[in-house]
Amino acid sequence: YCNEIYLSDTKYSLTSKEEAGKFSMETKIQANKWIEEQYDCDEFSFALMGYWNTGLYQYPFGIAWSKPHAFNIGIFTTDGKNKTIYIIEPQSNKFMTIEEAKKDSKYYPLRLILI
Repeated sequence: YCNEIYLSDTKYSLTSKEEAGKFSMETKIQANKWIEEQYDCDEFSFALMGYWNTGLYQYPFGIAWSKPHAFNIGIFTTDGKNKTIYIIEPQSNKFMTIEEAKKDSKYYPLRLILI
């Protein structure tokens, strides 16, 4: 899905998309006020990744960029076994499969970092 990727770890814990959605909503990142060039898409994505990187679980969650936008990316299970890549819009907490996100040039092509 991308030409550049950086993984900071080799092992990650997994959670379901449903639990991921609940956790991301609980962070309240989406409630922050967007301020051009001060608190815009990259700050939203950094803040959400910061919440995901607390604790010892090491979930596969990181930051991704397209040419015009910064957002988050994660890998979650949908049935307890199969893994799916999701794009997460931190400004709205919307989760999209990577296939859905590829249809919008705001999200694709992308570069990503999983921490």
